[in-house]
Amino acid sequence: MGVFAYALGPTFDTVFNNRLMELKKIQTLSLPITGERIPIKWLFAPIVVFMVMTILRSGMRLYRLFYTMGTDIDKSPAGTSRDEGGLP
Repeated sequence: MGVFAYALGPTFDTVFNNRLMELKKIQTLSLPITGERIPIKWLFAPIVVFMVMTILRSGMRLYRLFYTMGTDIDKSPAGTSRDEGGLP
């Protein structure tokens, strides 16, 4: 989580703040069927979305880990059985 959070800023700058355009000679892509031109930054935008979602998911898992650390895990939730499935 920490590495993704550390790398999110430079990755966002590279993709969305025209730094990518300085690195790449081709600034647009043309779709083969329609011929429509789209900016190349939208090709790399899912990387930023993936990084944000990974940070959020890791944060939620850490929160659940520390939140359940102090509770009694052996108690079964209401409506569930502690039966092991064996015959009596």
